[in-house]
Amino acid sequence: MTQPTLKHSNKVGGRIKRAKGFNEANYQQWELSEMKQQDFEDEIENRQFAMFWDSLDIAECKWAYLKMFCLRFAIIMTQIHLMKHPDEIQQGKEIAYKILNGQSIFNINGVQSLSTWEWWKGYSLRTFLYPIWLSIPGFILKTLGLDTNFLVINSIYFMHCIIWSIGDYYCFLFVRQLLGKREAIMTLLYSLTSEHVNDYVLRTSANSVEGNLMFVVFYHYLNLKP
Repeated sequence: MTQPTLKHSNKVGGRIKRAKGFNEANYQQWELSEMKQQDFEDEIENRQFAMFWDSLDIAECKWAYLKMFCLRFAIIMTQIHLMKHPDEIQQGKEIAYKILNGQSIFNINGVQSLSTWEWWKGYSLRTFLYPIWLSIPGFILKTLGLDTNFLVINSIYFMHCIIWSIGDYYCFLFVRQLLGKREAIMTLLYSLTSEHVNDYVLRTSANSVEGNLMFVVFYHYLNLKP
C-alpha cells in the first residue's frame, strides 16, 4: 500500500480537515510550500494542542523574538549581580570600561586599569572587537552626562544580550533545518530554562560570545553551496 501524498494525506471526504485557527487558505499555502509531509502534519497537530505555538516561532514572529530578548535581559538583570565570575570581568567588562574611561594619551586623567596577560601586546590572545562593542552605549551615556554606574554596567550587559539573542535565533534556524520546527522550539525552551545557560552564558566572557556565534557559523556552513 502506497503512502498517501501530502496533498491528500490530510483530507477527509474530499475536504481538508480543519485545525484550530486554520482556514482553507492557510492549507493551500502549506500545500504549496516545500515542507515535508511529516513536518506539515506536525504543524497541524501542534497548532491544535498548543495555543501559543506561533508565539514560540522566533524565525517567523518578530514579536516572539523581541519577547525572547526581553526575557533574556530580565534574566541577566535578576541574576548577574548576585554572583561574579573572573572571566566576565577580565574578558569583557573591565576592558570595555578601560576603553571608556581608561588612562591613555587621549585621557591623561583617566582611570588606571589592570589587564591580565592575555591582553598584553606580547601575547595578543584576545581581540578588542567584543569590548569595543560592549562600550558603545557608554560613549552615548558619557555624551549625555548619564554615565552613572547603574546605566553603564547594565548597558554593557544589554549589548551582550544582543549577541546572546542572535545566537538563539541562529540556533533555532539551525535545528529547524536539521530536525524540524517542533525540535527547534523545544531546543529554544530548553535553552531558556537551562540552569547552566542562565548561569554562565549570560556573562560577558569570551566563551559565551564564541558559543553564541558558533551557531551563526554552523547555520551558514550548513547552507554553503557546493
